Amino acid sequence: MLSHLTYPLTNIISKGDNVLFKSIAPSSAGAIFGCCLILFFIAILDRYVCALFHKLDRHHAARSQKLMLVYGENESSANDCCDDDEPPKQLGQSPANHTHRFILSHQLTRAALVGLEKTLHYLLMLVVM
Repeated sequence: MLSHLTYPLTNIISKGDNVLFKSIAPSSAGAIFGCCLILFFIAILDRYVCALFHKLDRHHAARSQKLMLVYGENESSANDCCDDDEPPKQLGQSPANHTHRFILSHQLTRAALVGLEKTLHYLLMLVVM
């Protein structure tokens, strides 16, 4: 029973299994430990990029909300003379269907982080396969 549980480890040590590509095949115990350590750091980097993405997304949402309030205030002040049946909006109120404006700098940083995250996911997928 115990030999069945340790088969994957003995398979890697004895045959020198491939890590990412056929050219990367650790053969000694130190090389296997180095590969495991590098993969551990890649997984930690993946989680860091994911957390950074969510933090940046919240920051961009807050900045987009501020921009919508500032520029929406200018547009509504120009239209206040004609619409008497609508109550004026408070500064802190947000619309019910909150949508983020397209801001190029936000979208470029999001695209770069998504590209980095997907690259890390692909590297980890290659190791598992």
